[in-house]
Amino acid sequence: MNLASRTRPGLLVGLVVIGGVLAWCVETWLVTSGRPVMAPPLTMPLTLVVLAALLLWLAWPIRAYTRRLWRERREAESRRRAPGLERGGRANPGNCDGRQGQGQGQGQEGQEIERDVRGKRVDPQYAFRVLAFARAASLASSLMGGVALGVLVFASTRTVPPEEPIWHAAVSLIGSVVLLAVGLIAESWCRIPPGNDAASTSPNPIAV
Repeated sequence: MNLASRTRPGLLVGLVVIGGVLAWCVETWLVTSGRPVMAPPLTMPLTLVVLAALLLWLAWPIRAYTRRLWRERREAESRRRAPGLERGGRANPGNCDGRQGQGQGQGQEGQEIERDVRGKRVDPQYAFRVLAFARAASLASSLMGGVALGVLVFASTRTVPPEEPIWHAAVSLIGSVVLLAVGLIAESWCRIPPGNDAASTSPNPIAV
């Protein structure tokens, strides 16, 4: 699993399809053998929501760090787009000292921002583990969501739809969607802007 690249939507859709097909096959086998329709336990959505909350809590410090990096990059780009200080100094030599002092002040401000970001840098191993957790949560929730969707569709198509498997599967599907969304959000928080550290060697750098 390449953590340096973003999760592909096709992979998530494929896992949903695999989970749905497996659930449909198991339910068909149970019905043909005279057994009741399988219903996901109520602990499943509860566990998924707890994992989503835990992932948000772990990824929050990385979000704060990467937001500072993106803000620093935007400020640097805005300074580059501003009119050149040297050209202004040549046009009006009398204001050279003032503009030079202004340039020094901006340089000191940029250095302070850089020191602030580097001083609060996230541990690379911690960021890597959170990114791996987010990726695993996205993949697992896609598979579980496919299973819940397969059970929901199968139970809904019965002549006499069983109530318990339907609403159990519906709640489990909601929990899977919540964990999937949180996993993708946490993964996006682990990305740093190009030009920062590992960004020069990876098209989708992580906060390490």
